[in-house]
Amino acid sequence: MTASGAAEVGAARPHTAFRDAARWNLVGSAARQGITLSATFLLVVLLDPADFGAASVALAIVLLWQTAIQQGLLPVLVARPVLSQVELTSAHWLLVLCGLLATTTTALSAGQVATVAGAPVLAGVLHALSVFVLVESLAVPHEAVVRRAMDGRGLALRGLLAPSAGAATGVLAALLGAGVWALVGQQLVVSVTNLLVLVVRSGWRPTGLPRWRALRPLAPLAWRSSAGGLGQALDARADLLLVGLVLGPTSAGLYRLAGRLVDAAHDVTCRAVVTVSLAELGRTADVDLARRARDISERTAAVSAPALGLLAGSASAVTGLLGAEWRSAAPALSILCLSSLLMSTTSTLVPLLQRRGRLGRTSLLAWAGAGTGLAFFGGLTAVVGGLRPVEALAVVAAGRVLLQSGECVAAVVAVRRELSVRTRDLVSPLVLRHHLVALLVAGSAWGVAQLPPPGSPALLVVGASVAGGASCAGLLQLTDARARGALRARAAATLAPLRRRPEPAARPGRA
Repeated sequence: MTASGAAEVGAARPHTAFRDAARWNLVGSAARQGITLSATFLLVVLLDPADFGAASVALAIVLLWQTAIQQGLLPVLVARPVLSQVELTSAHWLLVLCGLLATTTTALSAGQVATVAGAPVLAGVLHALSVFVLVESLAVPHEAVVRRAMDGRGLALRGLLAPSAGAATGVLAALLGAGVWALVGQQLVVSVTNLLVLVVRSGWRPTGLPRWRALRPLAPLAWRSSAGGLGQALDARADLLLVGLVLGPTSAGLYRLAGRLVDAAHDVTCRAVVTVSLAELGRTADVDLARRARDISERTAAVSAPALGLLAGSASAVTGLLGAEWRSAAPALSILCLSSLLMSTTSTLVPLLQRRGRLGRTSLLAWAGAGTGLAFFGGLTAVVGGLRPVEALAVVAAGRVLLQSGECVAAVVAVRRELSVRTRDLVSPLVLRHHLVALLVAGSAWGVAQLPPPGSPALLVVGASVAGGASCAGLLQLTDARARGALRARAAATLAPLRRRPEPAARPGRA
């Protein structure tokens, strides 16, 4: 019960642990990304880069609204020590109003955006995707309840059902010749299914009318969190937006494919853990925050580094599977993997600042990165406009790595000042070892990918994966004592039944 007597919403079950929630969230993210990537590969084969680019630019614009609304209340609701029914109901009605405002504004400005981009199809796509913002706004309170309860199974179920429904819709529409509208239908079906799963899983329903006074304690943090979320969204999508507006939908489609593959690897290996880290840090004492954040970053880097290295090394083989028109995305794909690797190194620092209530600092960092990114990529895309797409996109991707390096340094400095700790207390030396693993895996996979085609590009991808995985396992066994201990324990448990001698049969007693 809260102080006001209202029942608490979304309290974690006593037997629920961070490790279990992270494991289920990892399973859900893997399922979601596996299904989404399979559908993406099919849609890329069925569609051309221009259609893919037009839908990507429109979705990036819509996601700016969605991020500003979702990040305004979701982290605040999840991290709040006690959340009452009145507060959550009032937040629900506020989100409805914000979703309606964003949907209307997006629909009214669609024509102007299409004129600036020089792509008339953008107007209709934006009109259709504007509904996406409202649906995602309705899902925020239910997702907050699920996350507060650390219901990893619910998140995993969402990660399985929503992309499956969207993938079936998109692929079927593409086979029927819907073109860019196949991507629009896929996204809308994913959003609606996501809402339905969260509504069922949370078991929460709004009751009564809003009481705006109940949101006053949340308002300062919500405004700063929303500003920070919008800044982060602008920072993350500044390169794609300016590539689409300056270099055209075809270049945007190639760049988005590279970014989509990197995002998939990052979501499965890094974001799956970071998603539940805010709730875990909220239950951690202040004196243990730096140590706990460092432990989470070590686990994250141990998984993300090999995956990103494998993707970077096999980029040419992966894009070769999709057709000749997509090969120009290979250099940008390899370079963007480095940017994602840097991001995973400091992935727990923003949740750490949110846990401390320093949302103003996170907003400042986000908007500094967004402003720098818009200015930098605006000038960069204007300069590389005369280059071939493969060269222009590689330069833009290298610019993303440069900006990501600066943002990582700024985040470390901000958290050091907040907690009065040393850099080694936040970034473990083990992370550098994982980066070495990523480099070795990338080199092994790249070497296999350069071999003459064996008749099918898929065999090159498989060979590169096997070579990269073997290199990763070998290096970890040589350098990581914990990995050696885990392997020995697993081998001992497997061989124990074989080494156990059978008991001799009992001799019959004498008559």
